[in-house]
Amino acid sequence: MIAAIFCALSFASAHHALSNVAAWEQAAFDRGLTLYYAYNGAQGVRVFQAAVDRDPKFAMAYWGLALSYGPDINSDPTEDHFNRAHSAIEKAASLESSVSAPERAYIEAMRARYAGPWRDHATAESAYRAAMAQAVARYPADDDLASLYAEALLEKTGALAWKSGTNLPLSSDTLTMAALLARIVARSPEQLMANHLLIHLYGSAADQSKAIPAAKKLDNMNFAPEDEHLAHMPAHTWVRVGNYADAVSSSKRAIALFDEYLAQANADRTHRGYLAHDIEIGWGAALMLGSYTGAKWFANRLDTLEDASQAMRITALRFNDLKSLDAFANDAGASKEERAIFSGYAAALRGENNAANTAFNAVLMPQEKSPIVWAMAGRTKLLNGNHAAAQNDFHKAQGLEEERYFGENLPHIPVGEIEGFSYYRIGDYPTAEKIFRRTLNDFPNDPRALYGLSLTLQKAGHNAEAQRVAANFRRLWEGADTTLSAATL
Repeated sequence: MIAAIFCALSFASAHHALSNVAAWEQAAFDRGLTLYYAYNGAQGVRVFQAAVDRDPKFAMAYWGLALSYGPDINSDPTEDHFNRAHSAIEKAASLESSVSAPERAYIEAMRARYAGPWRDHATAESAYRAAMAQAVARYPADDDLASLYAEALLEKTGALAWKSGTNLPLSSDTLTMAALLARIVARSPEQLMANHLLIHLYGSAADQSKAIPAAKKLDNMNFAPEDEHLAHMPAHTWVRVGNYADAVSSSKRAIALFDEYLAQANADRTHRGYLAHDIEIGWGAALMLGSYTGAKWFANRLDTLEDASQAMRITALRFNDLKSLDAFANDAGASKEERAIFSGYAAALRGENNAANTAFNAVLMPQEKSPIVWAMAGRTKLLNGNHAAAQNDFHKAQGLEEERYFGENLPHIPVGEIEGFSYYRIGDYPTAEKIFRRTLNDFPNDPRALYGLSLTLQKAGHNAEAQRVAANFRRLWEGADTTLSAATL
C-alpha cells in the first residue's frame, strides 16, 4: 500500500505540510487527503490505516481515518462509521503532544464531530462546524482547513445553495462558502477541494462564472484512477452552461479512469455507485447532441451496468429511430404502458395523430410521472385542435420536468422542444418562439430548440436573427450522424 502511494503522487494531489514527519508519512497523508477530496473515503481509510499500521504514533493519520470514515456531500453518516471515527480521533488526541498547534486544531475540531453517542450526532455535527469556523479564524491562511469547513457547511445546506434560477443565496452559509472558496483559489488556484466544491456550490446558481474556471482546472489535471470523481466534476458545469461536447469528454475520461480503478485488485466496491452517475451525466449531454452513435455508447454502458435496456430505448426515442421504436412497441418483455408509449411516439413521428392520441390516452393517468408522456399527449391534442386540454398537458409536463431535473441532471427530451414544435406545426409562431426561448433559458445551447427557434424566426420574417440562430445550431450539430427535420419533430 505504501509503495502504491508513492506511485500515485505522480498525479494531481493535495499537499498539506505536516510537522515532524518522515517522507513516507507526508506522502501517505497527502494521498489519503486527496482520496477524500475525490469522495473516495473508503479508499482513504485503507491508506490512512496502512499508515497507522506502519507507525502507530502517527497522530494525523488517525485524524485522516476519522475524516475518511465521515460523511461528505454525497454520503450520510452511519452509526458504524461514527463509532470507528470516534475511536480514531480519540487515538489522535492521545498523541497530540507530537503535533503542531495548527494540527491540534484539526484534531480538536474532529473530536467535536465525534463527541458523545451516535444518537446525538446531529448536535456533534453542529459543534464540528463551530469548531472549524474558529480554527479557520485562527489560521486563515490554511487552505485545507478552509476547504474542509466549506465542505462541512455544504453538507448542512445541501447542493441547492441558491434560490432556484437566481444568484440569490438561500442563507448566510452560502455567502460564507462562496467567500471561503474564492479566497482559497485566489491564492492557490490548483487547490483540489476548493475547485471541487466551487462546482457543487454553484450547481444551482443562475451564474456559473465562478464554477467555469474550476471546471477548466480539473479538466486539465491528470488524476489517478481512484480519484476519478475529480475528473467527472467538470461535466456538472459544462451541462449547466450548455457545453455538452465538453460534458461528454469529461464524462468519458472519468469513466475510463473508473474502469481502470475497478480493474485493480484492491478497488473498493462501495465507490462503484458513482459509476452510474458518471455515465448518466455523460449520456444526458450526449442526448442533447446530434450523434446517435455517441449517445448509444453511453446508453449501452448504462444498460449493461444496470442490467436493463431502458437507456437504449430512451435514446431511440430521442433520435426518432422509428425501426427501434416499432420493435420496442412489439416487445413482449415490455409492460403494456411501455409498449403504448413507444407505439404512440412512433405514430406521432409518422403523422398518425389519431393513433398517437389513442396510445397516449391509454397510459395517461393522473399519477403518470413522465414529462415526455404528458408533453406528447399535449402534442396530439393540440394537433387535433383541442388547445385548452393541450395547454393543461404541457403545463403538467413542464411542472414534472422542473420537479425531476435540475442542476447537472438533464431531461432525456426537454418538454419545451415537443411543445415548441407542436405550436410550430399548427402555425402559431409567436407561441412557438416563446417556448423555444424558454427552453433555451432552461437548457442553454439545446441544439434542437435552436433549430426550432431558427425555423420559427424565419416564418415570422426575422431573417437576420434566424440566420444567426441557425449558424449556432450548425456549430453545435457539427459531427452529427442524424439530420433534423421539422416534419419529424
